[in-house]
Amino acid sequence: YGLLFGSIFGGSSSVVVISLVSKVKISEKGAITLILESAVTDILCIVISLSIIDVIVTGQADIGGICIGVADKFLLGIAMGLVLGFAWLFALQKVATMSFSYILTLGIVMLGYAASESIGGSGALTALIFGLILGNEKSLLIALRQTFSEKNKKIMLSVEDGLKRFGNEIAFLIRTYFFVFLGIIVSVSSLNLLLSGIMLSFILLGIRYGAVWITTANSPIKSDRKIMTVVLTRGLAAAVLATLPAQFGLEYSDLFVNIAVVVIITTAIIATVGSVVISTQEKNEKFSFNLPKLPRKKSDA
Repeated sequence: YGLLFGSIFGGSSSVVVISLVSKVKISEKGAITLILESAVTDILCIVISLSIIDVIVTGQADIGGICIGVADKFLLGIAMGLVLGFAWLFALQKVATMSFSYILTLGIVMLGYAASESIGGSGALTALIFGLILGNEKSLLIALRQTFSEKNKKIMLSVEDGLKRFGNEIAFLIRTYFFVFLGIIVSVSSLNLLLSGIMLSFILLGIRYGAVWITTANSPIKSDRKIMTVVLTRGLAAAVLATLPAQFGLEYSDLFVNIAVVVIITTAIIATVGSVVISTQEKNEKFSFNLPKLPRKKSDA
């Protein structure tokens, strides 16, 4: 149960991270690192949590089998994403002139997700690889010795804009529905439970502080350490995973949901307040650095 608890709260929320990095001062490499980290950890949390739940339900703790199962999910998900992504990259140049081509692209993603899950792969990883291929179409086409004309650029920008608009609307509806649902079923009636959730959030902050400082040593994103430390918000993935123990009839299912709500709220406050404080400090430092130095008056002899 401890491993399940850790896997549920082990990753930051990709939706919140993407929103935050667009509003704070951070380098492009730092922003990309945070976004990729949140996307990958979401997938890891889902795959590992489901694997641990399977072990708890079946009562068979075959470590080798679990590792093979996780590796299979990742490899199949990546393979499906690569095949589907490259196939659609070339097909999109033919169908992108159609109205609502971005909806067709979304349909292909859903089809790939379902196909990947049906053969035992990770649908989320398939969708991520698919998106990475479409998002880096210029570099990929050049690497494949294909021409990347202005027409290609306009096509991809049109599809990308449509997907972003539609995706934001769907994400808003899903987040709103699920967090309302979570608020209905949660019951934080114990002060100890509340304090435990807050304490866990600050433990996560401390661990992230150490991890960021170690991994960014001698790195070009070293200057982004502070903002990367506070962006630890847990969100929709943690909320959804916290409800799984109840669905499988596991013990302590109420504890998972109640702790999840406290952790999500506390980490959101830490990220919001922390990013504002860091931005204010940087502005003050920049202002003081730019102040002209006044000449000293010579004292009368």
